[in-house]
Amino acid sequence: MKATLSAIAAMLVLLACQVGGAQQPGYDPSGGYFGTAEPGALLVRGQQAGAPCPDGRCDPCAACCPYRWQVFGDFLYLRARSNEITYGMGTESLVDPLPLGRLGVVDADYEPAFRFGVFRALDENSSIGVTYTHFESESLDELHVVDPQQIYPLVLHPSVLGTAPLWRDAFARQDLDFQLIDVDYRYAFSSDARHDLALVVGARYANLKQAASIAFYSPTGDSIGDEYLFTHLNFDGAGVRLGLEGERRAANSGFLVYGKTAASFVAGEFRADFIQARGTDAGAIPVVDTSWKAGRLVTMLDLELGGGWTSANGRLRLTGGYVISGWLNTVKNADWIRAVQTNDFRSLDNSTDHVLNFDGIVLRSELRF
Repeated sequence: MKATLSAIAAMLVLLACQVGGAQQPGYDPSGGYFGTAEPGALLVRGQQAGAPCPDGRCDPCAACCPYRWQVFGDFLYLRARSNEITYGMGTESLVDPLPLGRLGVVDADYEPAFRFGVFRALDENSSIGVTYTHFESESLDELHVVDPQQIYPLVLHPSVLGTAPLWRDAFARQDLDFQLIDVDYRYAFSSDARHDLALVVGARYANLKQAASIAFYSPTGDSIGDEYLFTHLNFDGAGVRLGLEGERRAANSGFLVYGKTAASFVAGEFRADFIQARGTDAGAIPVVDTSWKAGRLVTMLDLELGGGWTSANGRLRLTGGYVISGWLNTVKNADWIRAVQTNDFRSLDNSTDHVLNFDGIVLRSELRF
């Protein structure tokens, strides 16, 4: 993924060098930013003003429609929240366990991601485009105790604890990946030389993958006492998306501030499996093996706020901001593990507890031509 991000960044820099100094029709260098622009209809999100096209069509050679295409690439640095798994604790007795020392928790950290898209103008006020977002994260943790302590597992099915061996080492890994594809129609319902307000209506496809691998090792040398847990949780769905975008530009410079908010309602299906096994790495014997699937309507709420700069001719734009996203009614790895432990799969129906959050920064380079 790092190679992909580097290639996208290099491409954007090369394109910026080629078009960053070009002038758009109707731009007067002596007039500065918006020096010759009269308030009027604009293309979505900040294209410079001109006379409306008489027939309503967007001619890329006319001043009424200075840009036909918008291409952008985003660097995202995100962290998944409310997704940790507390898998073990140090104690001196499995019969009446009392926590001693640090808890074993595998929790996500900030990870790089990318997003890119392209939009095409339909007329002087509207455009349509596609955006793709890709995120991957990997979290690792380990827990070690020494005699007389042992590890009490917090993720295994309790029925195995009666015959549990002595565990003093544990390792955990959790992966979380998602992909989003958005197809959006944007309509600028309020625009002039200094501001834009646009309504967004579209569709979203979402794919979410979660996986956990946790191992508890016995120090006795008898590997038959090692315990392993593997879970997988996948979601695929599609639905509608509604949003609002706004931008305010400075009168005599290229600086700007912007805000975006959107709500997506994605209908899909969660599929999960849980395997708990005891034995060697090559020949572990499953003691718990189950799976589950159910349909869900996942609501995704997105908010982005930031600022940036645009070149005098409006062709090159650089922005950065803070982004936060909440995925409601999302079954998480910890929810699935808890349901198997308690044999209470009805708890997966309680949507108020199943919220997955993301937050971080976004840096964008955008070209218009």
